[in-house]
Amino acid sequence: MSRGGRPSQLNRGALVHIGALAGPREVLVTSTVRDLVAGSGIDFEDRGRHVLKGIPDEWQLLAVSR
Repeated sequence: MSRGGRPSQLNRGALVHIGALAGPREVLVTSTVRDLVAGSGIDFEDRGRHVLKGIPDEWQLLAVSR
C-alpha cells in the first residue's frame, strides 16, 4: 500500500492518528508490527484498541518498551 516507497493516502491518515496518540518519546505500533518482529527480543505494552482513519475495524496499538 505504498507508492514509490511512501505511504499511500489511505495509510497517511492512520499514521497521523497513531502519532497523535503517542506520548513523548513513545513509539506506537500496530499488532501487525509486533507479529512481524516476534522472537526479536523487543517488548511491547498494550495501549488498547483504536479505530484508525481510513482503515476498517479496530486495531490494537502497542508501545515499544525497552
